[in-house]
Amino acid sequence: MVPESPADALGDHADAVRDVLVEVVRSRHNKSAEAHQVSETRYAMGFGSQWRDLLDDANDALKGRGFPSCKVSPAG
Repeated sequence: MVPESPADALGDHADAVRDVLVEVVRSRHNKSAEAHQVSETRYAMGFGSQWRDLLDDANDALKGRGFPSCKVSPAG
C-alpha cells in the first residue's frame, strides 16, 4: 500500500518527527538570524548555506533519536 501523505508514511512516528523538525527549524533560524544581525550584512546570500545546514541538522537530530538515515544520490 502506498501512503497518501508523509504523515501516513511515518505512521505512529509522525508526531515525534514533526516535533523534532519544528525544534530544528527554530534553532537553525535563530542561529542564522543572529549571525545575519551580527555581521550587519546588507545581503542575504547566506540563505543557501542555511538550507544545507537545516538538512544536516534535521538528519543529525533524527538519527540521534534512533531513526534510520540514508542519503539519496543526485539524479542524473
